[in-house]
Amino acid sequence: MDFIMISIFILLMVEMLICTVAMLPISMATRKSLFTGLNKVFGGKTPVIVFRVIFVILLGIFGDAIINSSKYDRKIHDPEGATTQSEKNNLYLMLFRYQRNIYLTGFTLYLFFLIYRAQSIVLELTSVETKSNAVIKQAENNKSQTERLIKSNSELEEEVKTLRKKEKEFIAMKSQAENTSKEYLKLKKEYDALLGTKTKGQKKDD
Repeated sequence: MDFIMISIFILLMVEMLICTVAMLPISMATRKSLFTGLNKVFGGKTPVIVFRVIFVILLGIFGDAIINSSKYDRKIHDPEGATTQSEKNNLYLMLFRYQRNIYLTGFTLYLFFLIYRAQSIVLELTSVETKSNAVIKQAENNKSQTERLIKSNSELEEEVKTLRKKEKEFIAMKSQAENTSKEYLKLKKEYDALLGTKTKGQKKDD
């Protein structure tokens, strides 16, 4: 039993050390590294089974200590119990041992649960942070793509404006060409008419 209680005391010291380091004024990244490292070391299938067995053993010792502490407390306060001082001292000694076991196993179980819960919370936060970073990165990519589309639309609008301007210039040039052609035909007709009049005059002179 003493070996078991010494092992529990060592486990309690390790838990207190982990909790003390976690409560130091260090950055969140360091805390995450600490609990992530613990998860890598103790998160495997075999370590999880071992720690569950240890947890059940601690619960058993804790319950046994409570029962025996209550039993020896009743014996001490029983008027018909121990009669000699040696027997009373022995009862007090057993009561002290079981009360010590209650404190040791109780604090060990409490810190065990505290570390387990803190590790779970940190892992959940890490997962949420990873998802959040992925969403932010995707949003930035979407923003960049949107900016490229807007820029492309602006360039297309400029090209459309240029094409419309060229179309107007083409229409103006076409209209001018048509007017020039009409003017040319008109002048040609007048010229032909003048040539016809001149030919008739020459025939009369002959």
